[in-house]
Formats: sequence, structure tokens, C-alpha cells
Amino acid sequence: MTPDIAQEHRKLVTYLRVPELREVLGKLRLTKSGKREDLLRRFERVFSSSTLIQQCGGKHFVENAIHFAYRCSSGSCETRGASLKKKKDERDLLSGNGSKIGHQGSEKVSRSYNSTQNDWPFDRPIWARIVAADPFWAPAGDYTLPGVHGMIVPPTRLRLSAETKQQSLRRSFYLSASNFNLICTNPERYQLQLACVLIDDPVPARLHWPFLASVNVNGQPLPVMYRQPGSAMGEAGRDPPVCLHQGTIIEGTNEVYVHCHDERAFCVVMHLVVRRSLDEVKSMVPAPATFPLAKSMLELKLRGQDNCKGEITDADIIIQDNVILSLRCPISGMICRTPARTRQCLSLAIFDLDTFIELNAKVRKWTCPHCGVTGRPRDIIIDSYLARVLGVLHARERLARAQCIDRIEIEASGRWRPVVSDQSEGNYDAQWISAEAMLGVVLGVGGSVLHVPSELVAADESVHIAAKISRTGSIMDSVGLGDHAKATDKELRRAAGQVHAQFETVEARARSRSAAEMIVISESDEDDAPKGSE
Repeated sequence: MTPDIAQEHRKLVTYLRVPELREVLGKLRLTKSGKREDLLRRFERVFSSSTLIQQCGGKHFVENAIHFAYRCSSGSCETRGASLKKKKDERDLLSGNGSKIGHQGSEKVSRSYNSTQNDWPFDRPIWARIVAADPFWAPAGDYTLPGVHGMIVPPTRLRLSAETKQQSLRRSFYLSASNFNLICTNPERYQLQLACVLIDDPVPARLHWPFLASVNVNGQPLPVMYRQPGSAMGEAGRDPPVCLHQGTIIEGTNEVYVHCHDERAFCVVMHLVVRRSLDEVKSMVPAPATFPLAKSMLELKLRGQDNCKGEITDADIIIQDNVILSLRCPISGMICRTPARTRQCLSLAIFDLDTFIELNAKVRKWTCPHCGVTGRPRDIIIDSYLARVLGVLHARERLARAQCIDRIEIEASGRWRPVVSDQSEGNYDAQWISAEAMLGVVLGVGGSVLHVPSELVAADESVHIAAKISRTGSIMDSVGLGDHAKATDKELRRAAGQVHAQFETVEARARSRSAAEMIVISESDEDDAPKGSE
């Protein structure tokens, strides 16, 4: 067992000010927030536990860090402005070159200090890949413990045997009482996972187990992804982590053993995670862009300049005709509620954000349904321009009870109109809406529509009724009666009253608009009457 911290150094801690206390806690990789009483209480917790002392770097490392901070605060060292001199003194003292450190203690302190400084540049990329592999799990654990939050076993490479061409790793890990209680009391929310990544994986943010892998914890085998040699995993493949349940682990010291028949370089990590909800994962998606930025991005995609780098020449400009864009999600087949796409998508195709997150809660692939590009929550873009378009269409459907529009036509300038095609009502050209008119539609942080101007909704209803009257040429055709149908006078009067009532309602709404924006609807049937009807 590691000996306790000397009483001399415990007393020195009480003389330190808050900046020195936080500086020492940072060296020990402990939480630095809180008042002076909280910082001193954190030191007392470390002094009373030999396990925490060992995790902080050892007895000599802790004592030397406290002694150096006290020397600086009392003025024994050079002034704080001489940062290079201070770092040199600190390095010499912690490495064992000071006069008060013996030869045996200097080796331990040097080894602990060097491992803390030199291992992290390699560990950080691996740890970031493990955390980003599954957004539905977040690191969890006790914030007061030293080290990275949620990490039980740091990233460790499997050791290759030169004789057998096999890799293995046997390592002990410690579970504190707080972490063990989290796993036992709420196993559905908290899990202890063992993850493995291929260091040279072309898809960085995913788990990848080696060929013929096997995992044992405290002598008990655990199920792991088993893959035969030669059957390499494709780019869309994802391996699940190994979950260490309550029956295989104990509070205190445990042992894990990993073995495989693979010569590639792999790295394993054990961490404690907590499950994220669908709303928490959705909150990781960046907020929608402002209207000017969304309009500019839309115009660049329509003109074929979205993927241009550097100076744009005449040869790079591609002039496209009007684009017909589908508003249906390719996953569910329903109209998108929150239109989104991945950051690397080059087309205007969209999918529904909620449906995409619900799908990846089961499959964990996080690939675009259109182009197959990997896109996790932080790589998804909410199309705020198309979100405003969908808000206008939904408002028109609720007010006029019109048919569901699933396609729109967009020009290179951003002007758009719905594509209406209904066999029962025929086809008619909808009114074009300029991009500047969409500025009045207000979006929320998550892409939801908060407000739609009334003039955008009333304009579609007037055009719809005007086209209905002018298209048929008679009231009989407006109620679905053909040239050879026989209708009574009572049916004709009732049909005429329904059509004119709708027309008067729209005309009353349009009175408040200016003369330039009013839509003139002709009441004459002779101009648009079909030839030969007489």
C-alpha cells in the first residue's frame, strides 16, 4: 500500500492561496472549480485514500507538486513573470533533481510525470474517436476523481507477439464505490463499456474489433464481435462495444484480458457512459443558419458552385434550369418536418431530422440516405430556407384544407412555387414566391416554424380558387359535372353559392393589401370557355 502523505506537506496545503491550490489540482488532474473550502476538502480526500494518491501520480509526485507551489507562493522561487525559469525549476523538482528528493523517489516521480505529459498527445485522438463513435452514449462518472471524466482504462495498444503473430493485453483496472453504484443501481442508464478501434481505420469515428477477438473480465468470457480473418469490415460497418455487466465486475481491483489473431494495430479503451435521450442527441445538431446565409447557400448549390475552392472562373459556373425538389423523407416516405442534410452533401436532397435520429438510435450507422456520406449530429445542417418553405405550405394546408404538397420548383435566384398535380382538380400554375418574401417567416432554434405572414397564406388560396373557376369555364364543371351530366336547378344553385362564398372570403382578405399585390380575378366565363362548347 502506498504510504500516506507526510504531515509537513499536509500543513503546507493550508498555507496556499486559491490560485496555488488550483494549480496543484490541475497537475494532479483533479477538478479545480469551487471555493477555497471545496479545494481543501478535495485535498483531504486525496490524502485519505492511497488509491487516489496512486492515480494522481504517486506519493512523491503529490508531495513535490505541493512543495513547489509553496516555494513559489512564499517567494523562494523566481518571480512569476519569468515563466521559462519557473517551468525549468518545476521540471527539475518533479523529475527528482531537487535537493530534498532521494534517488529512489526521483525515478518514480520522473516516470509518473513523463507518462502524464508524453502519453496524452497520443491518447487524445483515440479518446476523441471513442467518444464520437456513438452520440447516444456520453462519458459519465465521478467528477472529483482524477483523470479524464468517465475513463476507467486509458487508450492502450494491444501487444503483438513476434512468435505467434497474435496480440493480447492483460491489464488491471479499479472501480470506485461511486462508479460501481452507478452501474448496479441503474444498469439501463449507465454502462461500463470496453471499446476497440483500429488505429489506421479509414472511418475514424467507429468501433472496430480485430479478427478472432476474445474478451475475459475476471476470468469470465464476454460476447464480442467475432470476425474471421479475411472478412474485412466495409465502410458502412459498425461494431458494438463489450458491455461489462454487474455479474462480471466487482468494486475495487478487476482484470481484463483481450486476445486476437490480427497483426494490425488496435487500441482498447474502457469507459463509463450514460445514455442520451433523443432530445439530447437532437440538441447536438447546430442551430439553423440565418436567412441571408441560408439563401446564399441555396443559390450556390443551385448554380453548381457549392464545391468550388479558390477563385471561381467562368468555366466553373454551371447554369442550371429550375429544379424540382421532393419534400418527402426517403426514410419514412412522409413530408419532412425538419429538413436537414449532412455537411458534405452536394445536392439539395433532404431528409427529416427526427426520423434520421430515430433510425440511428437502432442501427448506429449515421450515413446519409441519399449519398452515403457519414454525418453525425454535429455534421448535420438544418436547411432553414426549406424549413420556411415547409412552414408556408403547412400553414396553407391548415387554413384552406388543400392537398398535401410534396414537391416544389426552385429557380437559381431562390424564387419557388409549389408543384400542384391532382387528377381530381387538374393542373394549374401556382404563384411564384420571391426569396425576399420568405424573410417574414420566423424559425425557432431547432428549426421549427414559429410564425408565417398571413399574406403568404392568403395569396395561395386566392390563386387556387381563381384557377379553379377559370379552368372549368362553368359552375357545373367546378362541382365535377361534365358536359353530358344532368343536374337539377337546385344542385346548380347550391354549387354556385359554395364557389361564390369562397371567392368573397378571399376577396375580403385581399382588400387590406396594396393595389400592386392584389390578384385580379375575372368573373367572365366567356374568355376562358373551351372552344366548341357552344
